[in-house]
Amino acid sequence: MTLREQIQTRRDNAQKLLDAALLSGDTDTDELRTAVRDADKALAELDASEAEASQSETADAQAQVGERAAEIVQAAQDELRERLHVLIADITLPDVSLPLSIARDIQQAADEVAQAQKKEAAARDEYDKASERLQALKSERQDIISRRAAGKRSNDDEARLVTLAADIEGLEPLVKRAGDAWRSATAHAAAMRERYSAASGQWQLAIKTEYQRVVTALAATLDTAFVRVAEQSRNRKENPSNVVGHRPSLDLKKFVQGY
Repeated sequence: MTLREQIQTRRDNAQKLLDAALLSGDTDTDELRTAVRDADKALAELDASEAEASQSETADAQAQVGERAAEIVQAAQDELRERLHVLIADITLPDVSLPLSIARDIQQAADEVAQAQKKEAAARDEYDKASERLQALKSERQDIISRRAAGKRSNDDEARLVTLAADIEGLEPLVKRAGDAWRSATAHAAAMRERYSAASGQWQLAIKTEYQRVVTALAATLDTAFVRVAEQSRNRKENPSNVVGHRPSLDLKKFVQGY
């Protein structure tokens, strides 16, 4: 077990004991609270010491993102080349170039979406657990109050109401923090999904724009090649035979006349 795991385990155990004490009505919680604070402090110090080391890991992660982005670019460029080969296979195709930066943004955004959604789900679970427990205590308190109002009293009602009040008071800030954490995680996940959607849109636009640019360049290449070949086919010096020179097709004539 790593040092962080040891500290976290100690912290989790202390928190569980503290929560249990709050739920059970135990008022002697100072030692447990101190244990939680000490563990939090130790974790914070460990975070600070690991921050510098994590910089190299971040650089490695960015390098991996770059490699995956390069793979995305290469795959898309290959697909465009195949589509262009369908148009004509014996003409040298213009070079295809797609922006690596957008592909990097997509990969980075996809990773962040996955992480954000995982944190969002965990925050929701924590909120549900705390909220359900708080509601159960409030329901029990209301049941006692309603029963007493109907004249059905018990000797231990007052003690139980005091305990419930203390437990509710202790749980309410826990529920609020859990709710705030859940809302924050949800907002962050939504922002990451929007970022991914925007990056995907930019990527699709870049592909369409590049395809149109290359097709236009290819049309110019074919136009030049067609004129050169057609003129040669009707050059009497180069072709003194009786072979009739090339004449533009009806479809081509219609296309040109359409301009």
